[in-house]
Formats: sequence, C-alpha cells, structure tokens
Amino acid sequence: MESIFEEFEDMDFDEYKLNELTAGDILDAEINLNINLPKEYIELLKIQNGRYLKYKALPVSFKNSYADDHIAVDFLFGIKENEGIYKSKYLLNEWGIKKKDFVTISGDEHTWLVLDYRKNKDEPEITFIDTEENKISVIFKTFKEFVQIHWWI
Repeated sequence: MESIFEEFEDMDFDEYKLNELTAGDILDAEINLNINLPKEYIELLKIQNGRYLKYKALPVSFKNSYADDHIAVDFLFGIKENEGIYKSKYLLNEWGIKKKDFVTISGDEHTWLVLDYRKNKDEPEITFIDTEENKISVIFKTFKEFVQIHWWI
C-alpha cells in the first residue's frame, strides 16, 4: 500500500505521529473500543502510526460548513493507549455527538471523519460529521474505498 503521509524534515513537527504500531496496540484498541478495525487502516498505520497527510482535502458531493465541494482531511489519527483513536469518545462528546458507533480518524472542532459502525460492526463506513450544519454524511462504504480515491492537494 502506498503511503499517503506527509514527509517532514523535522519529524518533531508532526503532532499526530505516534510510536510504531504493534500487534498489541491493534488488539487492545479493538477490545477496548469494541470494534474490528479495517485491515486497510491497520496497513496504513503500519507504514506510519498517525501523521499529517500529503493531501489536505477530499472532494465530496455535498455542501458543508467548510466548503461547497470538499472537506478538510489533513491528518489521520494513529493508535496508542490514551492517544489517537482512543480519544474518540471524548472528542465527539465534547462537540455534542452522542453516537456510540463512531471512531474518529481525523478532524477537529466542528468537522470529523469517523469510522461509522452503525450499520456494520465488521466493515465500517467512512462518515463525515459537520456539527455546525448538524449533518452526518456517509462518504465511502469502506475504508478501502477511502484510500483508493484520487485526492485533492
């Protein structure tokens, strides 16, 4: 799988970069969050466990509080105890999102990209949440579709 992560000369610059992903991290996250992580997400995090992305925006077919035709997606959360996706419940709760079946993989404040387990506990959809517009929009049926799209820069 090709990396979609930004390369920085100063590696300390990237606040989302976590230590190397281990099998224990994956198992612990799946048990504690009561989910099955998409295999493509795990493969990406094995390349780099969270980081800013090369691409900063994702085209979408709906208006949102960010833009008329795209959403900002400039990083992916990694997995380490009490970091990355472990902060999902706290972050979503802080912004008034009460759904239990969401795991944040990117976003901040008013907009979030989540693994959406509402319909399928084994293969989550990729969903965009816009708290300003009070909208929840499914973007992709699988994480695999998400990583295979042609990103905007």
